Amino acid sequence: MSIGRIEDFKLAEKRWSTYISRINQYFKVNEVDDKLKTAMLITVVGDETFELMTDLCAPKTPEEKSFEELVKIMKDHLEPKPSEIAERYKFRQRIQKAEESVGDYIANLKNLAKTCNFESTLETNLREQLVFGLRNEIVRQRLFAESSLSYQSAVQIATSMEAAEKNAGLMERSEINKINHQRPSKERSFWRKPDMKKQFATAKAHGTPGNQRKCRHCGKSNHVSEKCYFRAAQCHKCKKSGHVSAVCRQKYNVHSNNNVETNGKHDDDDTDDDLHFEENLFIIKNEKDNPIKLKIAVNSKIIEMEIDTGSAISATSEEFYKNNFPDIQINTSDTKFKSYVGSEIKSFGFLEVDVQRGNIFKQNLKLYVMPGGGPPLLGRNWLRMLDISIDQVLNLNSIESESKNISEILQSKFAKVFEDKLGYFAAAKVKLYLKPNTKPVFLKSRSLPFALKSKVEEELDSLVEQGILTPVHYSEWATPIVPVLKRNGQIRICGDFKVTLNPFLQIDKYPVPKIDDLLASLENCCFFTKLDFAQAYAQIELNDESKELVVINTHKGLFKFNRLPYGVSSSAGIFQRTIRYL
Repeated sequence: MSIGRIEDFKLAEKRWSTYISRINQYFKVNEVDDKLKTAMLITVVGDETFELMTDLCAPKTPEEKSFEELVKIMKDHLEPKPSEIAERYKFRQRIQKAEESVGDYIANLKNLAKTCNFESTLETNLREQLVFGLRNEIVRQRLFAESSLSYQSAVQIATSMEAAEKNAGLMERSEINKINHQRPSKERSFWRKPDMKKQFATAKAHGTPGNQRKCRHCGKSNHVSEKCYFRAAQCHKCKKSGHVSAVCRQKYNVHSNNNVETNGKHDDDDTDDDLHFEENLFIIKNEKDNPIKLKIAVNSKIIEMEIDTGSAISATSEEFYKNNFPDIQINTSDTKFKSYVGSEIKSFGFLEVDVQRGNIFKQNLKLYVMPGGGPPLLGRNWLRMLDISIDQVLNLNSIESESKNISEILQSKFAKVFEDKLGYFAAAKVKLYLKPNTKPVFLKSRSLPFALKSKVEEELDSLVEQGILTPVHYSEWATPIVPVLKRNGQIRICGDFKVTLNPFLQIDKYPVPKIDDLLASLENCCFFTKLDFAQAYAQIELNDESKELVVINTHKGLFKFNRLPYGVSSSAGIFQRTIRYL
């Protein structure tokens, strides 16, 4: 009796290698003789696959081939060897998707790496793409902080931080019993003390003895006051010890600024489920006070939300949902909400959205959808998750109210970026790699038109002053220059490296993105900007060994490049790789 069962091969899936792995294990466990393997394979692959196999073996028949020959013929047809460069390009383009966990992202990277032929550098490439492709900016910064980061430690840190964030999210997403309801009247937020008689009747209906006295410390009736856990607790309302705010006897304290103190649970006590008291939250507005608003990125869309510290949740209106997120599915919710007059408000449910503010990125936060057409509300749950304090918001508003325009603010805050001096990529120096057994090439300088000589000399002096060029007295390599006239009338000095260095270089073939791919990536974007690197290649520094290869020969003598020069065949790939992972 044979062990296991092999199904027909599914041509549509084209996973021939996986199928043959199962076949080999089947042969092994059932101790199939080598002479029978060809017949067994033909028997189990199915009619459709056998017809293909017959066509591929013509003019011979599959029966005339050995098992290994049949496997190779089918594999060459169904799984042709892909281009290594194309496979590595797909690997480098793979980033973590919105709903994808770190574990799934790593598994997909490993699957893509199978055809990249990384060999001994597999873990290095997996580590780099894992770090570069993570969606969570906080996790990426944590990985950047590691001085010697291995692939295993990168996986451990990323997965553990993801698990910690999910656990924190579960605690944060506890069911909310009450929500503020925005009314068109002039309102300001306050709490209403629960109806103790109604709660006592509910407790009695569930079997609590009506003649048992309630605890004076917490209000419950399932224990005696002397053994209450809250007998030494401090009240959030009156600040006295010996009871909690739910049983506090102090009346509402109204101040002159129309703010009303809470007579229910304290804002910082949202997760205290031991009391089992319901509280209603309302909004009260004053037309003299302008609402405090903050711009938040929700699913990559910038939204201006009104901050409401009285609301335990974040919510938006049905109208706003239809205009901005019609493609996102609404999840049903059993959470009940009440208005100021006690009438029940039925929500449509909640959206799970990705939210970002600055460097803080959170996934799957709940945004409730309510009837009506009010503005989006930023509640306490999002305020905590995004680490937003009222002081930060007030400072931000004060900055925005200044008369400075955005250009002046940016130039003031990032003064070094707008300096006239040439910047440089300080993270690392790049290296040019020569082919084996390369001999240096030295060519003399070429004659220049008299009209360009003065401009070339000015440009050479400028490049030396900026540190891009350094005069040298001797070099084994020398390349004549090609002056290129730019649109602004200035001269760009390029070495004619195609006749000296380029034929002997191991070219960095990192792919330059196509314009169609770049335009496709801008879909659904709202804000656009144009950044022009000043002397882009010249911002990348060469190592000392490579500087000796890029020496130019001019009518003023020899100069070696300290920065990545134009005209070198590897410059485009090196530059694209560098800015891709900034």
